[in-house]
Parts: sequence; C-alpha cells; structure tokens
Amino acid sequence: MPFFLSGRTSLATGIGEKLTSVTLPTDYFIVLVYPNIEISTAWAYKNFNFSLTRTKKIIKLSQILLKKINKFEWQYFLQNDFEDIVFKEFPELRGIKKKLYQQGAFYASLSGSGSALFGMFKTILEAEEAAENVLKSYQTILARPL
Repeated sequence: MPFFLSGRTSLATGIGEKLTSVTLPTDYFIVLVYPNIEISTAWAYKNFNFSLTRTKKIIKLSQILLKKINKFEWQYFLQNDFEDIVFKEFPELRGIKKKLYQQGAFYASLSGSGSALFGMFKTILEAEEAAENVLKSYQTILARPL
C-alpha cells in the first residue's frame, strides 16, 4: 500500500514496505503491444521454476540503479524470468519481442507474466514506425513515461 501512496517512482524492498525513491530516465517512447492472447497469472506462477532463479548470477535492480547503468545497456542486465516459460508455450510472443528489437527498440520485454510486451525507443518516429508498420496486426499503444 505505501508504494501507491508515495506518488513517485520507488524501489520496494522487504515485503514491499521499504520504499526508496529512484529517478529513472524519461527521454524515450514506449510501444505497448497486446497480442490478444490470454495468459493466466496463476498458470504462469504454477509453471515457474523458482529454483532456477537461485542458480543464476543475479544482479539486483537496486545495484543497477546505483551504478546508473545507461538505458541502452539495459537489455544486458534486465530480464523477465517469466519469458522462458511463456515464450515456450506461446512462441508468437518471442517473435513480437524480436520484432521490437528489429525495429530499433533499445529494450524490450514481456510485461509481468504476459501477454503484453513493450519496447522502448529513442525517438517518437522509431516508436510510431514500429507500432504502425511492423506491429500493425496487434493492438498497440504509444506512450511516454512521466
């Protein structure tokens, strides 16, 4: 609950009760893609292998924020662990992520447990081109972070 009352971008730790204000870049455009595929969050969690996350070398989000890693390098440090199981079951979604990168996204990912994906673009022209030309067969929303 404190996260929703803070009115700012925050990093939540503990069980969500410890909030640290963070400043993220806002100089980019987002293309949100909804492919009209329904994925149950319950299904995603049921099929997620939590033991796999313990075997990977994990870099915490707080470390990425503290090191102020350039947003153009995010694809090398950030990942959504749900992508492995979701893309295996719904390969079309992997293809959409690939198209976002082919269109010039500097970062693309599954949103939560899916099925929406998003791509982050340097310019509004790149974002509009991706939304209108390559991804026109899907519902897309063009947005800018605040």
